Amino acid sequence: ALPGVVAAGGVKDAPLKGNGEGWPFTLPGMTVPAGQDPPVVQVLHVSDGFFNAIGARLVAGRDFTMADLDSTPPVTIVNEAFARRWFPGQDPVGKALQLGPRPIEIIGVVNDIRQKGVAEPAEPQFYVHVQQNGRVRVNLVVRTAGDPLAMASAVRGAIWSVDRDQTITETFTYQEAMREALARPRLLTVLLGIFGAIGLALGALGLYGVL
Repeated sequence: ALPGVVAAGGVKDAPLKGNGEGWPFTLPGMTVPAGQDPPVVQVLHVSDGFFNAIGARLVAGRDFTMADLDSTPPVTIVNEAFARRWFPGQDPVGKALQLGPRPIEIIGVVNDIRQKGVAEPAEPQFYVHVQQNGRVRVNLVVRTAGDPLAMASAVRGAIWSVDRDQTITETFTYQEAMREALARPRLLTVLLGIFGAIGLALGALGLYGVL
């Protein structure tokens, strides 16, 4: 409702800020041999509107809605990496996964989002709606028409208008998150360059001494 806010959504572990939770699952008809563990997938808790806010796109099926409640059958959205790994050549929409004794229906497929790092390929993941399986911690993702940091105060005010005691621990832009994610590879590149220059200098000095 804030002027200047284009889209907003929630996620427990924002991209580049966490990798979700590992949940064991099985596919219909899958038999796990005795003594072996079922496959594990990274699960991310999101709200409706998250994919739009983050700039992701659904390649099949539908998004979560406010009608996906704890009282309705559980549903999930998987990423393309999950679809390629577990449903090669198939449309996974409408199929089900088994989480313990409880089946969960796949309602959509979203494009791969690099969750762990910029240089690391996306892993198979699926997303659950916070209204069906919530968590206490959440990152609010806000897409704005202008400078996002200029909207930070208004967004905090909107949150506190609902709950004045709500703790807000950090505010960041995705440009900042990208810089943090690239800081270590950049440092390694600089160090390799320095060591290479030192090696070149030592080699040149050695050749000079021989000559």
